[in-house]
Amino acid sequence: MDNKHSDIKTRKLSAAELISLAAEVCRKKFRFLAAAGLAVFIPMSVFRAILPNPLAYLKADASGLIAVGDMGGFLRAVLPVFILNAVFAPLFVGAATHVARRHVEDSHCGFPGIMDASLSKWGKLAATAILYYIITALASFMLIPGIFIAVACAFYPNVISDGGPWGFGAFRESIALVRGRWFRTCCFLMLVNIVLAVVTTLLQAALYAVFAVFMSVDSLLSPGADIFVSLALDFAGMYFTVLIALWFLNRRYLQGETEFNA
Repeated sequence: MDNKHSDIKTRKLSAAELISLAAEVCRKKFRFLAAAGLAVFIPMSVFRAILPNPLAYLKADASGLIAVGDMGGFLRAVLPVFILNAVFAPLFVGAATHVARRHVEDSHCGFPGIMDASLSKWGKLAATAILYYIITALASFMLIPGIFIAVACAFYPNVISDGGPWGFGAFRESIALVRGRWFRTCCFLMLVNIVLAVVTTLLQAALYAVFAVFMSVDSLLSPGADIFVSLALDFAGMYFTVLIALWFLNRRYLQGETEFNA
């Protein structure tokens, strides 16, 4: 292995090193990540455009605060969005984890391997994702346990795509990675998601501003515009998915494991 990549196996990489390495993976393996992204993000964007917006079922009261409107409609709208994210989102995590591992090991990266790490494990990824969301939703009634479980089990899609177990087995492996580093992991994930939220918000505003100049109001409000913007935001998040995958791999290597024996 190239010396510049061997450090990920022998010591904890700093945030700056992970950031730099994630940029390198995205740059050198872009065609693989982009192909996997298109396969996952296009159907996600289409479904988002045609599904009802859950916020439409809430209303602002006289004070300007959001109050409950049609709660039944809200829940019916939330469920498809929940299923959409549970079914599709982990697929790209699997692809990104495979691509990142192949890059740092300087080994061959091909589409069959990407398919094996994502699409062939679709059922396990989706079932575990649904289980994860149910458990964290139930635990959220007790705020601290909910946050603890959400962070400790957050790496389940990386575990599954890397050849590990699914279901509660994936949660156990994720917890093992986070053990003794829960607070730092929580801060890392929070920071990644905050930066991602800022980037996607600015990008969304910029895209709609450009559209407003060149498109009519009807075109601006069309599903096509929404699909394009949604797709662009998903691709903006690609880098952050790779960044989290590299954190996962760094922890795996430091535990003395290369790949799971599933």
